[in-house]
Amino acid sequence: MKLKTIVFIVVGLVLFFGTIYGYALEIPYFGNTFNILHLVSRGAGAGGIVGLLFGFGFLKRGMDGIERFQAFALCVIAGALVGPLVANWVNHSFGGETRTEKVGFVHESGLITNRFGMIKNQQKTIDFYYTEFIRDGERQRIRSNHPLFKGVEQGATIDLPTRKGYFGFDFVPIQ
Repeated sequence: MKLKTIVFIVVGLVLFFGTIYGYALEIPYFGNTFNILHLVSRGAGAGGIVGLLFGFGFLKRGMDGIERFQAFALCVIAGALVGPLVANWVNHSFGGETRTEKVGFVHESGLITNRFGMIKNQQKTIDFYYTEFIRDGERQRIRSNHPLFKGVEQGATIDLPTRKGYFGFDFVPIQ
């Protein structure tokens, strides 16, 4: 095997597993960002365009037609897959200052998750909490590691900490 082929394989594997690791780190931020579908679709589009530009570089290489097309398609698909990750990371990493927003409280509930089932006589501990509220006339839900609003009645107005993201997508900072 040529050294060039080995380098491409190693770089490809690092990028593949790095992307999976990056998405694993971003999952809590995806869940606490408002209008996340718009951010993801725009990130995928921008990533696809960047991949398209990189792909044009492969079209001019001295490979045969099928290899050029495969490299071109891989660049576009990889860009579209990595784009939402980068867009969400930039949105929450370079966001503005934390502010409070008045929202209508619906309820807060704890969730116990265990892939292997419950062990007899073991104390059950809550793994995370969902807080539901009404924001701008829409029902929203965020996830946190601890209860944010203990003892608040349904329908009460609460002050929710939010930040304006770099791309304008508000999110609840993870606590």
